[in-house]
Amino acid sequence: ADGAKLGIERQVIMVPGCSDVKNYYSAFDIFAMPSRYEGWGMVAVEAQVNELSCVLSDRFPEEVAMTERTKRIALEVNKWVEELDNQIKLGTERPVRENSDDHLFDNYDVKIQVKYLQEYYESKSCSFCNK
Repeated sequence: ADGAKLGIERQVIMVPGCSDVKNYYSAFDIFAMPSRYEGWGMVAVEAQVNELSCVLSDRFPEEVAMTERTKRIALEVNKWVEELDNQIKLGTERPVRENSDDHLFDNYDVKIQVKYLQEYYESKSCSFCNK
């Protein structure tokens, strides 16, 4: 939707598709997504990879909350105000990962997944594979 049509053009920056998403995440203090309908929520995973505190609706699957800085809460205004206030009080300084071998997000690395899928399909025998 167009920001002007919604009357929010001064509060929201509409960004076209881009490949430098991490630069936008680095500008955020907190990632909040009060979604009513959410299948998986890859943007929440991206936000966590970028070390953001995340406040998500409870419509996100539990598995999406992968860090202790990510909270899933019901879509009730008072709860959201309280949680966002708590996050602000905690501070927006992002932690530095102590362990460079942290593999928490490897399942979301496309290079790792491509390798996994390639090995998986190569391990399967089929009539057309061996020609």
